[in-house]
Amino acid sequence: MRRLVQISLLLAFAALNIHAAGLTLAKNQTSKYRIVIATNAIPSERYAAEELQGYLEKMSGVKLQIVDESARPQATEILVGLSGRARKSLPDLDEKQLGPDGFMLRTSGSRLIIAGGKPRGTLNGVYSLLEERLGVRWFSPELESVPHTNHLQIGSLRQTVVPAIEYREVFWTEIMRDANFASRHRLNGQHYKLEEKHGGRFAIYFPFVHSFDMIIPPELFAEHPDYFPMIDGKRVGGYVQRCLSNPEVVKLAKARVRQWIKEHPETTIISVSQNDTMKWCQCPDCKALDDAEGTPCASLLRFVNSIAQDIEQDHPTVRIDTLYMCA
Repeated sequence: MRRLVQISLLLAFAALNIHAAGLTLAKNQTSKYRIVIATNAIPSERYAAEELQGYLEKMSGVKLQIVDESARPQATEILVGLSGRARKSLPDLDEKQLGPDGFMLRTSGSRLIIAGGKPRGTLNGVYSLLEERLGVRWFSPELESVPHTNHLQIGSLRQTVVPAIEYREVFWTEIMRDANFASRHRLNGQHYKLEEKHGGRFAIYFPFVHSFDMIIPPELFAEHPDYFPMIDGKRVGGYVQRCLSNPEVVKLAKARVRQWIKEHPETTIISVSQNDTMKWCQCPDCKALDDAEGTPCASLLRFVNSIAQDIEQDHPTVRIDTLYMCA
């Protein structure tokens, strides 16, 4: 009997600790909280604060005030973005590790902190909190589910999230046509109409895929047929692949990619991808590479990797993508 009483007391004490660790953001349509952003907050951080404000109001009936950190500090605050006030409360902050999309969710005393890397991290953190902790759901641009409560409470938080997939894009009509909807699902692809308030998007230099004609233009065939594939013993022009073992083709491709980076410094991904055709080169050098691996992708990947290794020296943050489309 004594042991049962002890266990009951321990469970009751644990429950009290859990309750004490939680933050009551709103109760009976009143709140002691406000949202604080940096004085120099970027547009996506300001938008993150507005989105949080709007959804918390839908849930609790209370519209929290948004102020910047020049306002006098108070104990009950939701810090949105990497303001100076938030940094002091995040001793383990590694902003570089967060990258452009990662975020931290923390409770510190009676404060809630939602802070992420620039430009999209803080906004991703707000949406993660709303969806995964508070039960908000976005089914379409016109249909969402927002729980209503007279007692809006959140438990203790100590979470750091860095997306495992850097580039996130879903080709679904509802998402493609509505940037807010795409942003709420933490997508950042090239084809979305994401604005500055959404933190922009990952920029891929077009064409999105099948870029060989832009790298080695078809009109070069007349003067340099050796740049183009040998098929059945004859060099062939038109919509074809390229002779990827030719050192001059590799040299020209490296120069073209570097030119694109110079002309479009905002670019984060460049497509070096084969044309949409099975007309691969069968010259002795390309054939030897492909036969050794049993696929025409052997010469392709060697070609793409050579360009990527060259670009990495001066542009380590630029990614080279390709298409694995081989028989």
